[in-house]
Amino acid sequence: MRNRIGNVLWGLVFIIIGIGFLGNILWGWNFELFFDGWWTLFIIVPCGISIIQRGAGVGNLVGISIGILLLLSEIYDSYQFSRLILPTIFIIIGLHIILKNSGYYHKNKDYYEQKKHIKEIDNEQNNHTYYKGDTFKRSNLKGNQATCVLNSKVVDYADQLFEGITLNSVLGAITLDLRNAEIKDHSYIDVATVLGGVDIFVPADVEVRVEQVPILGGVSNKPYTGNYTSVIYLNATCILGGVSIK
Repeated sequence: MRNRIGNVLWGLVFIIIGIGFLGNILWGWNFELFFDGWWTLFIIVPCGISIIQRGAGVGNLVGISIGILLLLSEIYDSYQFSRLILPTIFIIIGLHIILKNSGYYHKNKDYYEQKKHIKEIDNEQNNHTYYKGDTFKRSNLKGNQATCVLNSKVVDYADQLFEGITLNSVLGAITLDLRNAEIKDHSYIDVATVLGGVDIFVPADVEVRVEQVPILGGVSNKPYTGNYTSVIYLNATCILGGVSIK
């Protein structure tokens, strides 16, 4: 349902732009796409749609906040708004850390665990390991999280069971090493990177399926081999940063 709403919003954005240009031609409107700070819409719109589709996470909240502050800075020709970006990032990360174990996440955990159980039963009945379109909402439902700000961090799951994790990198670098881990099928990783990077190492027999919001950044996935025994779902928001799966 949320994905459908997101697609409708994307469609409306293009329709509004088209109507604006059409009005210029037919009725002499003064529609202009390139107003002061127009480029910030490439940050604001994808992050806003991501919030609707995937819920409010660190990455899309940071992204839309940066976009709005940059837009205000351009409109009012003032650097005061852009100076608020860094404290806003820290406040959002802090609130996320405080609220990650709140009732909101527990409520979503129950929903997605139930959804996962239903799919597993359906897969068994149809002799499937997983469906192509399967995704899971948030890795932080399991409580595993690594946040890196102005620093670097290595998370190694050697000889441990991996079920899911949330990675937040702001002006920093995180390395997640799963090569020697016991990986549970249908595990999930939620990544938000702002002016930072995340490297994820996985075994050769593990497929990583990516859903991303790339804003002047993106995800680089490992080559497809087709010989997979399990799957990890990666939800990534990359703002002037990147995720590399190796």
